[in-house]
Amino acid sequence: MSDRQSTSASDKRRHLRRRALPLLAVLGAAFCWSTLGISYELILNDMAVHPVTLVTIRATAATLFIGLAIAAGGLQSRQTPFLPRSILSHVLALGLISIALFYVTLIYAFGEGGVAVGTVLLYLAPSLVALGSWMTFRTRISRRQIGALSVAFAGVAAVALGAGVGGTVSPLGIALGVLSAMSYASFSLIVRPAIARAAPLVVIGSSLMVGTTALWIVKLFVDGTTLPGWEGVVTIALASGLGATVAPLLLYTWGLARIGPSRASLFASAEPVVAVVLAYGVLGERLTLLQALGAVAVLAGLLLSSLERVEEPV
Repeated sequence: MSDRQSTSASDKRRHLRRRALPLLAVLGAAFCWSTLGISYELILNDMAVHPVTLVTIRATAATLFIGLAIAAGGLQSRQTPFLPRSILSHVLALGLISIALFYVTLIYAFGEGGVAVGTVLLYLAPSLVALGSWMTFRTRISRRQIGALSVAFAGVAAVALGAGVGGTVSPLGIALGVLSAMSYASFSLIVRPAIARAAPLVVIGSSLMVGTTALWIVKLFVDGTTLPGWEGVVTIALASGLGATVAPLLLYTWGLARIGPSRASLFASAEPVVAVVLAYGVLGERLTLLQALGAVAVLAGLLLSSLERVEEPV
């Protein structure tokens, strides 16, 4: 092989790595996020820990990890992170609704409806974001987005109806799943003006601090000062705080910066599929035929929304 051919082959391999690694990072983030419901169920089955205490430990660990990342970034750039007063109300709303309320409703949605159904309902969020953007920011909704909304909402209706046709999901589980999707969707709507005025990681870290504080107040009210012991705390912090929260956030952010939001959101759509498969394989959860059809509809709506973004300029 000539030197020119060797150089060309080497350049192709480097180019392939540059293209593949960001995609793998986004897929890795999707896989990490998909393990959250599984880790919740396994921890709750193995430890005597209250669900609110579990999510409070998760939020506390995530806040500490993100705080260290912000501090390291500030030292490296020699800049002091700060939040303008104009976005303090946004950070407060993010902490209370998009973090505290979301964390609590999601874990109870998993408990009442199962991880598979809870995850499927959670991915009603992209459709809710599109609807909320139209209502709040008057963002144009294309025909494809209207179709995605219709398909996704029909899927949720099928999941809910399937619960009463041989299913084991309670109406409360469906309601909590939809509420968790609404609180999850609120993040995209509330964070939009905030990240236009401050560093995204600082906004997220500050919102986590607010949400963690709120969760500790709720935790002390419903479960007192009880903790599962240091071994349990470390397990929860690593599994849900680092493994299912901070690690995917960093992986997704790294991949997003290199392939753009359109392709990143499309590849991240693998998360609910992986979560449903894991719930089936690890927890033995089963969906009724109607629920399975509803799940396919919700995921189809998610895919349609993602394809709509792929057509936008990166």
